[in-house]
Amino acid sequence: MAPIDESSGVYKKIVSQASAFSEQGYECLILFVRDSSEAYVRNIDGKITKIDISDKFQLLKIKDYLKTCVFCYARFELLRHKYYREIILMCKKLSVKIISEIPTYPPYQESLARVKAALSNKRYLSAIKTLLGTILVIMDIYIMTLYSKLVVIVADDKKFLFADTVRIENGIDVESNPYQHKNPDEYINIIAVSNFSVWNGYDRAIVGLSNYVKETGKHDIKLIMVGDKSAGKSLIDQAERLDVLDDIEFTGSLSGKKLDEAYARADIALAALGNHRRNVFANSSLKVKEYASRGMLMVLSDAEGIEYEIKEKSLIVKSDESPLDLVNIIKWFESIKDKKNTSLYIHEFAQDNYSWDAQIKKILERL
Repeated sequence: MAPIDESSGVYKKIVSQASAFSEQGYECLILFVRDSSEAYVRNIDGKITKIDISDKFQLLKIKDYLKTCVFCYARFELLRHKYYREIILMCKKLSVKIISEIPTYPPYQESLARVKAALSNKRYLSAIKTLLGTILVIMDIYIMTLYSKLVVIVADDKKFLFADTVRIENGIDVESNPYQHKNPDEYINIIAVSNFSVWNGYDRAIVGLSNYVKETGKHDIKLIMVGDKSAGKSLIDQAERLDVLDDIEFTGSLSGKKLDEAYARADIALAALGNHRRNVFANSSLKVKEYASRGMLMVLSDAEGIEYEIKEKSLIVKSDESPLDLVNIIKWFESIKDKKNTSLYIHEFAQDNYSWDAQIKKILERL
């Protein structure tokens, strides 16, 4: 198994943030910790090296590095790991400022969505464990405010109660998400790139595809599902039950050139369709901005808190449990007379508004 999944959206976001900090004059070393008690450091040049967490000497080397730091930027949900806590305590003792980022606020909403999903699948022990974890998350929020100089809340208007906060949008690495020239084929290809969490809601697309095939008798739509197949097993099983597995391509995780090739085949991109399952109704997702940077025509839920300039060029559907109406989606797609210029408009807007440089400047100005 690779030490770090470089196709992960979270990984790409963190690397992009580090690059944006570098653009502002702050060189960044990125620390990742695996559940297997292994840690990995990504250096400024992109080289990844392994650290033995149990080796106190290597921990002291990290301490020496921290002495040169102006601040530590800590992603909240990772701080439960003992090794991260040691780093935070080191920063506190060395008077290194700590900035905590909460990617989804409140962070326990996603955990509660997992509890509901576990209960619906009669996995009661899993639901209890997740619920207990949720309580610990709430406690951790308060504890982190005791250490943090600043709390960064991503894409939410709520104010954090116990510390100074700044709200930012999810930014993107525009160079890693270039305008995507299309290689059309005989199908209308609809792509979804995700980690297949329950709030992605792509089961709605599969049911919608099944309904479309039954109603029209046509097999002219292809769903391209890009993501870890093991995480998408329930979707694969659902497609098989509904007899549409031949109309869906589960590619597995993709990155680099292979991901570019998948986007090049796609006519339409699906954003998250199930944010209502985690009680989020104003989400501004990283994935939508990556789609936009590539100039994709998109189907967005009404829970997507994206700018009007993107929404007006997209098809908006309800964030609820209804199947996607693919007949309506095809009508919308065919109604766009100048697809190329529409695509270019979306791309150029994203390039001008969604860079990480702009978001990181907000943090540094507040700090």
